[in-house]
Amino acid sequence: VSTEEAAPVLAALRRALDALGHDHGPAHSELIVDRGEPTLVELNARFHNADVRPLVNRCVPGSPNAIALAAAACAPDDGEWAAAPRDPVLREAGALVHLICGRAGVVDGVDAAARRTLEELPTLVEMEIYGGFAPGAEVAATSDIKSDLGWVLLAGAEDEVQRDYEEVLRVQPELVRFRDG
Repeated sequence: VSTEEAAPVLAALRRALDALGHDHGPAHSELIVDRGEPTLVELNARFHNADVRPLVNRCVPGSPNAIALAAAACAPDDGEWAAAPRDPVLREAGALVHLICGRAGVVDGVDAAARRTLEELPTLVEMEIYGGFAPGAEVAATSDIKSDLGWVLLAGAEDEVQRDYEEVLRVQPELVRFRDG
């Protein structure tokens, strides 16, 4: 998403945060953009369920970084928040990608080649495949955030992050091997 395309989405999000009196701190937000018009779906004063601190450290300049402190669950004080820009400018593009499991079944294992492909992505910051996908585990197809397979953090030049995001999507169906083939 270009800065131009993101502007109305960020403006809508800022209006919602201001209306709630949310001056600083984490804000998990979900918006649907249809024909350029954002619609707010969810807004919570929290980070997402993945450890986004490494992504924030890579993408948002500043030291000490109040945003990264909040992501690490260290409560920044008012002075640290005051030093953080209201609308930080990214020094790199970043993405948090949730991995999905496309089907239910008994896990045979995580495919080593598929995992290695993710681990070797040039923009990879960190990744995790959840322990619930160990051999012998019976898993359901991903239906919500509580049933996903794990996550990948990507950071770098926008075109490189996009390329690696597409590679994550390509490899994702190959990550879990099932006993029944």
